[in-house]
This record gives sequence, structure tokens and C-alpha cells, in this order.
Amino acid sequence: LYHSYLNADGTLGNNRIKFSTVDVRSSDFVHLAITVEGTVYKCYLNGVLKETQEASFGLNDPSVIASPMNLGGDGRDVTLFDGRILDVALFSDVRTEEEINADKEGVASTEEGLLSLYDMTNASSITNRIEDLGPAGCDFNAVWVDESGLEMEYAYSFAVVGDTQKMTKYDAANGTTYLAEVYSYILDNIEQKNIKYVLGLGDIVDTGNGEATPAEWEWAKSQITRLDGKVAYSLVRGNHDKSTYFNDAFGSHDPYISSIGGYYDETAANKLENTWRKLVVGETEYLIFTLDYGAQDDVLAWAGSVIEENPDSRVIVTTHAYLYRDGTTLDKGDTVPPSNSNANNNNGDDMWDEFISQYRNIFLVLSGHDPEDDVILTQTKGVHGNTVTQMLVDPQGLDNSYLGNERGAVGMVCMLYFSEDGTEVGVEWYSTVQKKFYKAENQFKFTLVSYEGNGIVSIEKVSTEGLVDTYRITYTNGTTQLIEVTNGAAGAPGQDGAPGQNGAPGQDGAPGQNGADGKAPYIGENGNWWIGDVDTGVKAAGADGADGQNGAPGKNGLNGTNGVDGKDGADGQNGTDGKDGKDGVTPHIGENGNWWIGDTDTGVKATAEASGCGSVVGTTGAVLAMALLVPTMLVFRKRED
Repeated sequence: LYHSYLNADGTLGNNRIKFSTVDVRSSDFVHLAITVEGTVYKCYLNGVLKETQEASFGLNDPSVIASPMNLGGDGRDVTLFDGRILDVALFSDVRTEEEINADKEGVASTEEGLLSLYDMTNASSITNRIEDLGPAGCDFNAVWVDESGLEMEYAYSFAVVGDTQKMTKYDAANGTTYLAEVYSYILDNIEQKNIKYVLGLGDIVDTGNGEATPAEWEWAKSQITRLDGKVAYSLVRGNHDKSTYFNDAFGSHDPYISSIGGYYDETAANKLENTWRKLVVGETEYLIFTLDYGAQDDVLAWAGSVIEENPDSRVIVTTHAYLYRDGTTLDKGDTVPPSNSNANNNNGDDMWDEFISQYRNIFLVLSGHDPEDDVILTQTKGVHGNTVTQMLVDPQGLDNSYLGNERGAVGMVCMLYFSEDGTEVGVEWYSTVQKKFYKAENQFKFTLVSYEGNGIVSIEKVSTEGLVDTYRITYTNGTTQLIEVTNGAAGAPGQDGAPGQNGAPGQDGAPGQNGADGKAPYIGENGNWWIGDVDTGVKAAGADGADGQNGAPGKNGLNGTNGVDGKDGADGQNGTDGKDGKDGVTPHIGENGNWWIGDTDTGVKATAEASGCGSVVGTTGAVLAMALLVPTMLVFRKRED
């Protein structure tokens, strides 16, 4: 059994329980059971108790609880059993020898006292997750994954570099280049990931004072300054970064100090522990602070005054020690708080109470210092109802575990991907040495909300003096604010405006009503054409044709003998028909709008008076032709709209 922990001086320690009499090396599968009762550890092999040990720690020890549990090895510098595991079961009680022997045949997911059960019989099907079949539901995720799985449309990104101290020290001493991998990754992705800023979180080197210190600073500076002219960046001082070396390395480095907008100590030339600068991305203005390790009261007051002068900026605070591994602020009772080295230093809870929580436009705090393999994020509301996102990014423990073995360091970079409005953020936790992402749960998205929850309840005018009105604003969190509004004197009359453009044409009027029907001509009883009650005197039919000629006389019969009279001779044939008479004259509409019969003007209007813009017209030719065939008059009307 093995677990690592952080010593009071910040170094990484570990506890191990070694059962030296238990040998599990075999070509066959064996059953191994370990029970823990208080600080007493017992080891069973194939159901038989083999060894008992008394240790200095139990499973309830805070350092054990704070350590992640790994199933198998994750590549750290630990001697691991090179074998295959079929299944693992965790129980909430101390198993008896009888129960352990029964467990050899397999553990049911309903077994009393069972917490977690992991079945790895089919190892080839295991990819990034091992499901917990027990009631705890604590799945195991793969330590290293090839893809982040982060799906997000982002506009730009920031790169966050946590404590690099272990890599810097190892590189300087051994000639390796792990730290270079970190900055090469950033440089290679400036365009692809649209990296706008790089935020360092301190403990750049490991050896504060000593023979190795100058070499560590020289190596660190040579890599960090590769960013010059490529992407803006800022650094904070950690407790391992002594002020003298920190300021000597970067205090006169023009590409770095040229971006600084102001210093806490304006009298000390280029003193870098406490500074601010601005970064504009799109329509968002960021105000970025670099605050010293354990920033003291006067520094926090100075930073607050700068924020008050920039109420519309979105504020990012970077400092070395602020958040603890459990997601709470790093306080006096936690491991290595800043107040341990100086009673005037502020710990994380002090910084929250005095500074972070007091300003509504502080929306993001980034810190390192406390070794934690995962990215830790917590969100807390400030006094104005605004949400402050706080993140711990410190991979020194991972680097320290990997350095010295065949897998080298890890060289972690935390990428923050921002939406266009800067409110949605995606996180990737990437190893520039292993070329993989560390744990699926460290690749996630969250929402940055800076101003929510502090609305205005009322605005009331409380006084007027001359041109100055005073108003009281009451906010939803109960606070009030008085503001003065100076009214301007009455201005001179403005010039006449230019004539307006012509209006658009009005809509068409509605169609007029249909005119009354025109009078249709008809044939009167006397055979003349009539228009209404008027006899036109014109015959509708032509004159009768001349009579046909008489047929030729029949021949005389032969003289018969006198006797009875002979029969009459047959009738002569009919004569041919006479020629057709001439057509009657067709009525038509003359140029004066009257009906005309031939050359005679009847005086009768063919078109009635219209009451609107429409008209009704009696048709001619076709109507007349039909009148000769049927006894009624057909009139066709055409409506012209």
C-alpha cells in the first residue's frame, strides 16, 4: 500500500506498507485481501492470514483522505507489481477470515458492506473508464487520455502555467529540456488556438538561495522570454522565487515591463511583485493583477483603488497562494499558508474577506502553491452578489512524481477557452511532455458570471441645488449609493430641420361600382329593331324573295276513244327556289356612342352612365348572330378594373 502527501515544508512525502513475507509472484491468479482496523493492517493470501503490521497512519488520516486513489499504476516513480488484476472489491467493514474465503469465489454487487466493485476480466474492452458495480458508484477514469472530449466554439484562449519549479530544477541540474516543452507548446498554438495571454502563477524555480539558484533562473528566463513579441504574458512571485532574483531576471527586461500599467511601489524602479496591466480582446477590457505571495493589507488596498478607477474592466487576479486543494481558500490551518513565513502576510481567507469579495468586477482568481494533480475550481458570491471563479493550477506534484523515471516530467499547461462574450469557458489540462490530457474530469466547461444578482431596486431623487440633482440608488443586496447629476443650462434653439422627404404615394382607391346595364336591341312585333321603347324603323329581316317561275305545261294526252273520262295527268315539277333576299342592316355603335342602323342614328345611347370608374358595354357581332337563332338576347359584359 502506498500514498503520497505534502510535508509541512512543502516537500512531497509518502507512506508505504510493505508485507515482506507475502509473495504473489505466480503463473496462476491469486486472491489477495488486506484489512485495516485503526492502524493495524493484515494481509491474506488465498484466504490465509500471512502478515500483520502496525503503521503510523490509518485510512482516516487526513493525508490519506486527501490523496487520490489509483487502481493500478499511473507511471509515477513507484515500484509496482507487473501483473494483471481481475477484480477489486472495497468494503466498509473489516472482513473476517470466513468472509474473505467466501470472497475468493466472487463478490456479488449486493454483498452486505460492499462499497465498490470493479470487474476487469475483459481487460481489452477497458478504455478510459472502469465502472463501479457497487453502490458507491465511484468509477475509475484512465489517468491519461488521448482526447479531451471538450466540444466548444470559442473565440480566443489564455494559457495558464502553474508551478514549474520541479522541472526547472531538474533541467538545470541534468541538462534535460522539459520546461522548454511547455513554452514550445504555447508558441506552436498561438495562431491555432488564438492564444491572447499567458498567465504564470509563481514558483518559477525551486532553489530559493544556493549554488543552483542562478542556473535555475537563467534556464527559466531563457524559456519564458521566448514569448517576447509573440504573445503577452505576466508572472507572479512564489515563495521559492526570492525577490532579488525575480526582479533581477525580469525587472529590466523591456519586452516584459513595457506592458505594465502600474506598480504598487512606484518609487522602486521596476519592482515586479505587485503590478497591473490591461488587455483588450474584442470588446472586453481585462484588468490583470500580479500580486505577491501573501499580499499584505496595503497592497490589497492599492489594488482596490485601481479597480475603483476601472469599474468597467473585468478583473483577473493572479497570485501564488490563495486556493487550497479542497476548493476552499488556503487558510492558517492548511498546509504551508503564507502567514507561516510572515505574520503580516495574508492567507487565502484574508484576501477573500478584505479584497476579492469586495469588488463586483473581480470575476477570476488564479493561484498555485498547493500541489494538486487536478485542476481545482470553486465559485463563490461576493458581497455584491457577483460570482467569483477561483482556480488552483499547480502540477508540481505530478512533475515531481514523474521526474527521474523513464517517463520524464509532465509539463502541464492549463488552457482556458473563452466564448466571444467571455462568459463561457472551456478547460483543458494537457501534458506537453506526455502529449496526452490528464484525466477526463479535468477537461470541462463552466460559466463565468461577474455581475449577476446585484440589481437596482430603486432610484430616488433626494435633493436639487441649482443645476445639481442628487439621487439615491438602492441595490438588491441592501447597499445604497448617492450620485450627483449636473444638468446643463438650456441650450440655444436648434436650427430648423431640413424639409422632410415626400411621403410615399397613397394606395389606389377602391374600384367604382359597376354601371347600369346598357339597353340591348331586340326585334319587335312589327319585325323592326327596337332599342328599349324606341322603334328604329329598321327591319330585322330582309324583304321576301320574288316568286319562283311556273313549271312548264304538261304534254297533251292522246285522244282516247270516247267513253269514260281518262285519269288526270300528273302534276308538273316545282319551279326552282327564288334567290335569297339581301341581309338586314346590322346595328352598330357610332362614334357618338348611339346605336346606328346602317346610316341611321337611332339617338339611343349604347352605354349607360357609369357611377364609378368601371363601365359596362353591350357587345355587337356575336350578340346579333345569336339573336337570329334564339328568341332571347344574349349580352356579354366585360368588366375593366
